[in-house]
Amino acid sequence: MLEPATTIRVDPSRVAWHENDDEITIEVSETGAAYGLAGTGRLIWRLLLDGHSVGQVTRILADRYEEAADQLESDVRWLTGRLLEEGVLAIGDATPPPVPPAPAERRPYELAELSVYGRAVDVEDDTEIEFE
Repeated sequence: MLEPATTIRVDPSRVAWHENDDEITIEVSETGAAYGLAGTGRLIWRLLLDGHSVGQVTRILADRYEEAADQLESDVRWLTGRLLEEGVLAIGDATPPPVPPAPAERRPYELAELSVYGRAVDVEDDTEIEFE
């Protein structure tokens, strides 16, 4: 289980990513697997790669979004856990940076979305959504 102090890392020699207007695309060179992150998945990814711990990411989301903290924590753990299972991320050992100041206003929450080569995963019940 991921502890709040857990930091995450990505190996740039095997994982490449780029961001467009509404999605982050991640490619793993060893397996040829590709992933897409949308919704708050994009922010979670960026915060983890900036060195923030899992607990800090949850706190930053709670500062930004109108959503219950337990739901945010669940989403962060779910997405991070899935990306660890897929081999996209690895447990890090860095000291996390300070948490940035909270914005003046919170906004509506968008669920984190993870797409995996022709399949998508529903964050609410962790089931795959099949495409025709």
